[in-house]
Amino acid sequence: MASIRELHDLEARFRAMDAFGDYRQIFSIPNPPLETVTTPAQGRDLARIANDSMADMVRRHPSRFPAFIAALPLHDVDSAMEEMNRAIQTLGARGIQIFTHVNGHPLDEPQFEPLFAAMAAYDLPIWLHPARTAAMTDYSGEKQSRFEMWWCYGWPYETSVAMSRLVLSGIFDRHPKIKIITHHLGGMIPYFDKRIEEGMAVLGTRTQTEDYSGILPSLNGRSSITFTCSTPIRRCLARRAGWRAARFFWRGQRCLRNGRAVRACCCHARWRRPPQPGEGAA
Repeated sequence: MASIRELHDLEARFRAMDAFGDYRQIFSIPNPPLETVTTPAQGRDLARIANDSMADMVRRHPSRFPAFIAALPLHDVDSAMEEMNRAIQTLGARGIQIFTHVNGHPLDEPQFEPLFAAMAAYDLPIWLHPARTAAMTDYSGEKQSRFEMWWCYGWPYETSVAMSRLVLSGIFDRHPKIKIITHHLGGMIPYFDKRIEEGMAVLGTRTQTEDYSGILPSLNGRSSITFTCSTPIRRCLARRAGWRAARFFWRGQRCLRNGRAVRACCCHARWRRPPQPGEGAA
C-alpha cells in the first residue's frame, strides 16, 4: 500500500483527481482489516480514530469528499455495533465497510446478524471488500500462496463465496431492503453465471454431510446487490442463476490505480431465486 501514494498523500490524491474536473470520492480506510492486525481493544480505538479522521476530512474538504464509509472492529461485535451507531448518528457516515471474513469466520454466522439488521434499518449500504492474504494457501502442502494467486484469483473467489453464503443463509429474505456493494464487480459471479445456474439446480447432490434440499425453496430472493469494479471492462453479465441484471451503466466516475485513473463500472442487480421444479421461470 505504501507504493500507492494516493492512499496516504493527500496532495498526490488531489492532483490525480484534478485531472478529471468535477470528480469527488466517498472514501474508506484501505486493507488490511482492523481485526487482522489488532486486539479487540486496539481495533475499537483505531476504528474511532479512523472514523473521526475521515469525518474531519469530509468537513475540511466537502468539495472533494462528500461522505465517508465507517471502519468497524468486527472481532468484537458489541464494539462494532457501538462504533457503527456513533459513526452514522454522530459523524455522518453514509455506510460501513466490512470484509469477506472476520479472522476466518464467515459473515453468515449468527454473531454478525445484528450488524446486518442495523444497516437494513438505517437503509445505508454495506461495502464488502475481500480480505484474503498470502497466508491462505492454494495447496495444503505449502505454507503460503505463491505468485500472488491469493490476490489474482483469491479475491474474486472469496467475494463470490461470501456473497453466496449470505444469499443462501437467507439474509436477503430477513432484510429485503439491505444494500450490499461488492468490490471488483462481484468477484466471479457475473462471469460464471451458467455454471452457477447448473450447480444450484442440483444443490446438495455432491454433499453427504449436510442436507441442502430445503435451502432454495425457502428463499424468496428479491434483493438489491451492487457490483463495482476498479478495472476497465466492456460488459457486465449478471443473469441466470438468480443474478438478473436490473440496470447496467457506465458511471461518470473513475478509480485511481497506480497513479492513473481508470473507468469504473457499476452493475446494479437483483437476486432472484432460480425457478424450482413445477414453477414457471421468473
